Amino acid sequence: MKTTGIRRELFTVSLAVLASLAALLPAVPVYAGTVTLSSTSGPPGTVLDISGAGFTAGATYTVTFGTTVVATGTVAAGGTVSQAFSVPVLPRNTYEVKVTTSNASDNTSPIPTFMITPLISVSTFSGTVGSQVSVTGVGFAASSLITVYYDSVSQVTASSNANGQFTTTFTVPQSVAGAHTITAGDFSGLSLPTSFTALPKVTLSTTTLRVGSTLSVTGAGFAGSSVISFLLDDVSFGGTVVSAANGSFTMSTLAIPEMAGGSHSLKAQDGSGNSAIATIVVTSTVTISPDNGTARTEVTVTGNGFFASTPISITWGGQAVNTSPASVVSDTRGSFTANFRALPGASAAYSVVMSDGTNTGSVTFTIKPTASISPTSGAVGSAVTVSGSGFRASVAATINYDNFLAASVSTDSSGNLSATFQVLPSPTGEHRITVTDQTNTLTFSFRVLLAAKLSPESGFVGSDVTVSGTGFASSRPVTVRYGDTPIVQSITDASGTIVVVFKAPVSRGGSHLVTITDGVNTETLTFAMDSTAPSAPLLLQPLTDTKADRMPTLDWSDVTDPSGLSYTLELATDGGFANVILRKQGLTNSAYTLTEAEKLKSVSRKTPYYWRVRAIDGAFNESPWATSSTFFVGITLESWAWAIIIIVSAVILGAAGYVIGLMLVRRRLH
Repeated sequence: MKTTGIRRELFTVSLAVLASLAALLPAVPVYAGTVTLSSTSGPPGTVLDISGAGFTAGATYTVTFGTTVVATGTVAAGGTVSQAFSVPVLPRNTYEVKVTTSNASDNTSPIPTFMITPLISVSTFSGTVGSQVSVTGVGFAASSLITVYYDSVSQVTASSNANGQFTTTFTVPQSVAGAHTITAGDFSGLSLPTSFTALPKVTLSTTTLRVGSTLSVTGAGFAGSSVISFLLDDVSFGGTVVSAANGSFTMSTLAIPEMAGGSHSLKAQDGSGNSAIATIVVTSTVTISPDNGTARTEVTVTGNGFFASTPISITWGGQAVNTSPASVVSDTRGSFTANFRALPGASAAYSVVMSDGTNTGSVTFTIKPTASISPTSGAVGSAVTVSGSGFRASVAATINYDNFLAASVSTDSSGNLSATFQVLPSPTGEHRITVTDQTNTLTFSFRVLLAAKLSPESGFVGSDVTVSGTGFASSRPVTVRYGDTPIVQSITDASGTIVVVFKAPVSRGGSHLVTITDGVNTETLTFAMDSTAPSAPLLLQPLTDTKADRMPTLDWSDVTDPSGLSYTLELATDGGFANVILRKQGLTNSAYTLTEAEKLKSVSRKTPYYWRVRAIDGAFNESPWATSSTFFVGITLESWAWAIIIIVSAVILGAAGYVIGLMLVRRRLH
């Protein structure tokens, strides 16, 4: 029994181990569905039909192309799947096409594959030599070098993107008329070719000619090694030429026969029936006088070889002009004469075209520049504006003042220019302003005027004042006067400029003339001297209505002023200061002690002394009087006077005592 139990336990453990090992083994798929594709290769965009069977009816399905989901749906009742989708834009490769359902037991076996192949498309299927063709490709190798071929000849390279796409453009090379192929390839091979038809074309050396002039015609895209003939208005003329093997040719000796003016058809054709047409315009003969000038110049034009008695239109650069006579009509010989004024424009040769509607003649008129400056005079540093027209279009122009660059400017598309610059330092007199577009140059005269300024224009006595002047004579002595007094001398520099600094002298507040002169040129300025009065002082000692010495010290508060100042002191016996007994002016300290000679008499409190002070700055601006104050002086005797008083008092007291004593003695005797 014990052995049986042990065996049972070992069996149970073994089963558990086997179950664990089974869980570690990969699942064995259950193959149920079969899938087929309508095609196994093609470029991106190919529409594929996918058919499947053996799936769980009613389950939802997903179709993936590689890793890209391309369709979803529901499995039909019979377990079938039928779905159409477009091959996504992916690089050249082979991709699995899977159908999976919401039932995990549904699987596809075997899994079909689809190989993406390259495909190109072109912007046009025909064109002439030299035209541009855009080529777009899909289904090429990812991030690969792509080469585009025209008839197996490499034309251009491009790089595909991560999805195998590219777009590039090439120029149709020299080739004979007819069908050609365009292909593109990566390192894995070429795409299928695309057909392109080369068309013939002709290029003319000029499309406007006179009768008898020679025309050069170049052709491309014709049959190779073929005789090329020419027709003018379907009439053969000018001989023939043989095309090269690549279908190109040049004919340079086509002489225009006598014919009416206007448009005509010129055709070149080869022996295979390939042809190309170009239009030429035969013009009549015209003249112009003058053939150059500024805008608004009066111009005379004449013409002949036009239709007789036919209205003539006259244009300037394609723009109609007002003529004299207003209506121009050719005479019976096809001739005419008319006048008009040249229109504004850049410095260039303008085409003047005269036409009777069929015959056209053209001549040129060259516009010359014109300009002006404003103003024509001014001080150094003043703004001068230069305006011009008729210069070369869209070029750099320079403006020079004497020999120095003053401004740079670009002309506009019509040859106009405008610039403002400041007059450079220079002596008084005439100077040269030059405007040039490096081809056309105009020169003007500018007169420099005197100019001067003070900085600052107002201040205090002793403050620094800077005089700066321009437009004076070059390197010449200059005197600066304040009023009529010379205060500084200097010398101008080579450009007539001067800068000097002086101290504002002692002068009364208000305006003063400052004159700068070099002996020939004089400029007068105004300096405003400080006219603000200082504040009134405060009286400090002696205190109001107190007793003071006969030679008291009078003290007041300090007052300050940028121009410096002094004080005036007055002492009077009345409050109205009508009777001033002491006046001290020009005091520089804020206190004054009376001298022996100025000793005051004793006065009572009822008849005090009155005193006041005011401040006066260096520009003679006076403050208000300080509020007056009073004091009195008591009686004071000298020492000898006191001695006499004491002696007299002693004598009087002695005499009084003697009399009193004598009287007492007499009373006792009686």
